Amino acid sequence: MLLTIGMIVKNEEKFLPDTLDSLKPLLENIESELIIADTGSTDNTPDIVKKYTDNYFEIEWRNDFAWARNQVLNRAKGQWHLQIDADEVLQNPEHIIKFFNSGEYKKYKTACLRLINKGQPVGYGDLSRLVKLEKGIQYEHKIHEALPRRLPEIKLESVLFHSGYDFTGEDGEKLRLSKIARNKEPILEMYRENPKDLRVISLLIDQYIVAQEFDNVIKTIENIVKTDPSLASYENGNKNLYLEAFVFRLTSVYHYIGEHEKLNEHVERFFNAQREAQITHWVMREKQGIELFKLKRYREAGEAFEKALEIAKLGLEGKLDTRIYDYASIPQVNAECLENLSKDIIISYAQSFEWDKIKNKIYSLLEEEKLKDAALLLRDYAGMNPTDTEILKIREKIKEML
Repeated sequence: MLLTIGMIVKNEEKFLPDTLDSLKPLLENIESELIIADTGSTDNTPDIVKKYTDNYFEIEWRNDFAWARNQVLNRAKGQWHLQIDADEVLQNPEHIIKFFNSGEYKKYKTACLRLINKGQPVGYGDLSRLVKLEKGIQYEHKIHEALPRRLPEIKLESVLFHSGYDFTGEDGEKLRLSKIARNKEPILEMYRENPKDLRVISLLIDQYIVAQEFDNVIKTIENIVKTDPSLASYENGNKNLYLEAFVFRLTSVYHYIGEHEKLNEHVERFFNAQREAQITHWVMREKQGIELFKLKRYREAGEAFEKALEIAKLGLEGKLDTRIYDYASIPQVNAECLENLSKDIIISYAQSFEWDKIKNKIYSLLEEEKLKDAALLLRDYAGMNPTDTEILKIREKIKEML
């Protein structure tokens, strides 16, 4: 058998039908099995599960997610294992199907899938959820558990859409508090046992973010960076990946809570060390530009967006290390990102009426057919408020500058 899809569930009747329906293409097109362990459901979860698989069993809950998942893993017959949660929906399954049916899986030991967290400030990440099983391999860590990540690996275009941390609905606050309560003690126990373990600290920071304890996020990360600021490269392996992720998270938190000045100071301090460009850096520069724009420091905002664009282009060309995706939720670089950054540059320089900068940059940023878009941007953001006729005049002015 090629694939075991493993799950643990408890009181998931709200999400399970969509989750299990999304797995049907895999089960129908790959030699595979679905195994589900129930840790104590009191709702309709067992009846729903039994409509999709006979491989269902109940286990006690020991406040240890790794132990629970290992009970599933110990029954697996597949050469590979796919982990999916009951509140996730698999999208674009054809990429996983092709991975197995083409025989490409024989070249790898790990396959990463994109995880999108609905309702979170920074909701993206590439996680090693699809793993080749070998003797003795087991899940580790009591919470936010994972199988050991091994090379070689490949990134597939399939997506897991995760709704478990979406707190925007009618019961959102109740759900948020229940997640905090469920996760708090296992994470604190791990932290007490391993206070210098950067992975554990990463989980603690994530817990603070969900709990909206942003002061604790800032304090924790700033203390780490002060005591171990060796963030210039990945020479020390996972250690620096975590540290890079912490600095990125701090940028995101400052942005989320609207600390414009602190974010700008933090980013400038970070980049003053003349660091080698990493995939996280374009987002940090983009957020810096956004906050500077809010402070009406338009020229500096334009410069920050330009730096973001330079780094994002390198990312799109595959010239930046992407291992950080497994340590932080980072938006994927694509052509739309480049276009949006280009527009941000034009908007920022237009607000500061720096026409020379627009003249020097606009040709390289926008194609000829997008000149009207540029004119509209100048109208909307430079305070010109022209008529339709004046829009054409602005367009002609841009042409003249070219």
